[in-house]
Amino acid sequence: HLGIEVRVVGKKSLIFGIGLLSLWFWLRRRRFDVCVTLLFFADIVGLPMACMAGVPKLISSVRARNVNYAAWQNIVLRRALRLADHVVTNSVVLNDYVIDDLWLSEEKLVVIPNPVSDSGDYGHMADEIFRRQFNISPGIIVIGACGRLSEQKGFDVLIRAMSILKAMPLTLIIFGEGRERK
Repeated sequence: HLGIEVRVVGKKSLIFGIGLLSLWFWLRRRRFDVCVTLLFFADIVGLPMACMAGVPKLISSVRARNVNYAAWQNIVLRRALRLADHVVTNSVVLNDYVIDDLWLSEEKLVVIPNPVSDSGDYGHMADEIFRRQFNISPGIIVIGACGRLSEQKGFDVLIRAMSILKAMPLTLIIFGEGRERK
């Protein structure tokens, strides 16, 4: 037993208020030490509910500049994130955005960088299996991208860049799911 409990509260239930009350009672009854929220909806609902339920430590994250958000979304997000004790970013580059656009203090920010190895030692056998699975010749340079397939992630820019570089021995593999899959 890993001590993991998952509670799903649907959006409709939250909108009609029953889910908010249920969530508040659950957080209060369980007496959690920490609440971690990820993504917009969890931030604007989870942070206030956890705060009202008396959860002592609130943590959220910002993993991208939310340029696609409407003005009202930024206003609501700013207010919700103020409740967090810490906001985790995945790059120091995002810190300016979080400070300037979301109006959070630098003291609240914690950077946990995305792990990327540049050692080049990925294992010869793993490379052969990967290339065979995707039918990629040994002389081709593989560029991989992974993420949610949405306009915000900019995969369209990467695809256009690949078309400019079509004379080079490159191939692009994108891993992900989302609205922009087609």
